[in-house]
Amino acid sequence: MQSNLEIEGPLGRGLQPDLNGTNIAFSGGTGCLTFIQLVAAISKRVLGAQDGPEFGPNFKLILYLSFQSRAESICIELCEKL
Repeated sequence: MQSNLEIEGPLGRGLQPDLNGTNIAFSGGTGCLTFIQLVAAISKRVLGAQDGPEFGPNFKLILYLSFQSRAESICIELCEKL
């Protein structure tokens, strides 16, 4: 038995947040990990532990996450503390 598999990606522009504006993200399940990585990078930059772009005074990240239940959530405690 022979089968073909085609894989494409990544597609789109990737994460390019507005460094001096409001950014809104929607995600569910394990898709939230990309945004958690962004939150970690922002935190490191703000704390001076990582070089990177400067965030303007109007920077804001609004993150909407969806999970089947709290027990199945990923990094919910981290997000709540931010």
